[in-house]
Amino acid sequence: YVKKISRSFLPNGKSPEQREGGEGSGQGAFSSEVKYNKQGKIAMSMIYSSFDILDKPWWKLHFDERNTEYLISSVKHFQQVISSAVDNESNEFFWKGYIDLHRERYLLECVSAESDIDLTIGYVQKLLKKPGFLRMFCRRIFAKCLKPDRSSRLAKKVQNLYNVFIDIFPSIFLPDLPIDRFTPGFAKQLHRQIGNGLIKDAGQYRTQFVMAAQDNFVYMAPNLINDRMDELFRQCREKFGKTDLQLEEAIKYGACFLAYFLLIHPFINGNGRVARLLLSYLLSRFTVVPLSLYTGMMCIYSVYVKHSGIKTRSNLAHSQALYLSQRTYNRKLAELGSTYFRRDTYFQGALIFGAILAAGYELY
Repeated sequence: YVKKISRSFLPNGKSPEQREGGEGSGQGAFSSEVKYNKQGKIAMSMIYSSFDILDKPWWKLHFDERNTEYLISSVKHFQQVISSAVDNESNEFFWKGYIDLHRERYLLECVSAESDIDLTIGYVQKLLKKPGFLRMFCRRIFAKCLKPDRSSRLAKKVQNLYNVFIDIFPSIFLPDLPIDRFTPGFAKQLHRQIGNGLIKDAGQYRTQFVMAAQDNFVYMAPNLINDRMDELFRQCREKFGKTDLQLEEAIKYGACFLAYFLLIHPFINGNGRVARLLLSYLLSRFTVVPLSLYTGMMCIYSVYVKHSGIKTRSNLAHSQALYLSQRTYNRKLAELGSTYFRRDTYFQGALIFGAILAAGYELY
């Protein structure tokens, strides 16, 4: 949810990069990390893991005595269980059924969060069904005469998103997706696909200042987007391209990517959907994708970026700790585990890992 703003509506009538420190503009957030090389180009550390995880961080419930080492080891254990179980061909149809269900749950959570409506799995499944011949014929004939209503736009949104992750994520667990594909051009491609028929100039960077619709937080200046995106994705390829990358580092790297991408806010609309898909791509070696981040809050991205600040690494450690929220974990198990997989524990690891990233949002 963003709104376009003109320069006259900015504080003091100045653009964010003209104001000292860029307070509230997304520019000041980078002030402690920006350096320039000999050619005058941007050289900043966006993706790093040098922030500590506190023994009793803010996200833990007061009665939870487990430490982060225990939680991380549990996730690794369930990863091994999932990998070994998938190798069993007798479970092929079960895994296929889970993947289909997982994708539908992802659509349900994602679209419900962005559209501020309550959906059901049945309704999502209905939206994914191909329309009959008569409906398709009428839609094509009268497309220019009929203004799309809310329900048809919602259906298009669901179908676009579904087609995207069918296109980029194979129907297997823990795939090793090529990191060389992770470029700003890839982000633009995803935006074109999710914005097909919905977003004007889909796949193009915005050329206007925008701010959160319900908050006085201005995203990055449009003239800085191209360079920042190039550098952000270059650093991601470097960090996630390491063959010995471990879970702990991957979580922290993913946290950094998500925060910086949303601060840059490269597109006029659809940034949240693109960010989630890109993060899922980066973490595909470690969890079931697409990775859910929904916690039932509106404007979670602007709230997250505003509170994270990204002004010092100590702030980043607190706001992006990204470790377990026990409430989220329990809710996920209640929604999926008890209903569909009561006798199967293989996916608890995936649910835990999904909750890790949700933890960064839930308490704001």
